[in-house]
Amino acid sequence: ARAGQTYGKLKSFINNAALTRDWRFQVYRAVFQSMILYCMESVWLKPQQAKRLDAFHFKALRSILGLKSAYFGHITTGHGIPHSEVAERAKSEGYTGRTPSQEVTRRRMKLLGHTLRHPEETEHKGCFHSSHRYREVGKHHRKGRPRAHWVEGAMLEAHLRGKHANGQPPPKPHLIG
Repeated sequence: ARAGQTYGKLKSFINNAALTRDWRFQVYRAVFQSMILYCMESVWLKPQQAKRLDAFHFKALRSILGLKSAYFGHITTGHGIPHSEVAERAKSEGYTGRTPSQEVTRRRMKLLGHTLRHPEETEHKGCFHSSHRYREVGKHHRKGRPRAHWVEGAMLEAHLRGKHANGQPPPKPHLIG
């Protein structure tokens, strides 16, 4: 929400014809992406939240590239410009960044690696112990659907990406005894 408000305030600056696209991309990376991605590596995003982050990203890229919104293009021409094409155009114009969901995943894997490599005695494990611990079998669980936990999701994601630390599959989520 805050990045969207800031984007609205700076939209006239970003759309200024006197600025080069490289400068606009630099401002976007420095201001907006840093606001969006601040501390996101320690948050577990649901797929719809990641989709919303990426939608904001592509909205900003469309604005920088001077493209109409996908909805506007769909109404006027019968087909909109898909995100993949917007990404290709931005890449051809010199944009080198990732989508926010890709960057969050990269940072999450980096934090997971740091956490797993630290010995148990360090303050790092002590600080993250409760949020980076698997749930135990037999403990009382709250009613309803189990919440997504950071460590379970990150370990599963690392395993699926083939980057698990010792090459063995992670334990099944929710069933650690």
